[in-house]
Amino acid sequence: MIRGLNSIYLQAEHVQKPQDIEDFLFFIKSWASWVSDHHILEETQMFPGFEKVIGTAGFLDTNVEQHHAFQPQLKILQEYSSHTGHADYDAKTIRRTIEEMAPSFHRHLSDEFNSLLSMEPYNEAALLKVYKNCVAEATKQDKVYCDLQTLEIERDY
Repeated sequence: MIRGLNSIYLQAEHVQKPQDIEDFLFFIKSWASWVSDHHILEETQMFPGFEKVIGTAGFLDTNVEQHHAFQPQLKILQEYSSHTGHADYDAKTIRRTIEEMAPSFHRHLSDEFNSLLSMEPYNEAALLKVYKNCVAEATKQDKVYCDLQTLEIERDY
């Protein structure tokens, strides 16, 4: 997620050719849609599944609230990249939206990591089953956001 967001922010002002702008807007839309759908899956399946294993309803509510804190800016990126053509492209709009989103997005990613680590004492096999079920659900979705090369570039090794 961070690698994609950083690449959008850093490259926004360097994209100049009409076809490059169209491709870049597609990349932005793909990234923003992927992040949004990832959080929907967490909120509707993964987090409730984890909370059931843990036995504490609301254990991950803070993480859900954090999703909602930056969702408006994510939506702006989705809408902008979906409805803007190369002639109207404005890098400052992209960068400003990311700058508005960055503090809450960063806080969320940091806090969510700690939330997940705090589940360590609980039933590892049951938590892993929830996780694997969510991964399977994500791969069944018929949404294609970007090609495999893009996913490979953003992958951490």
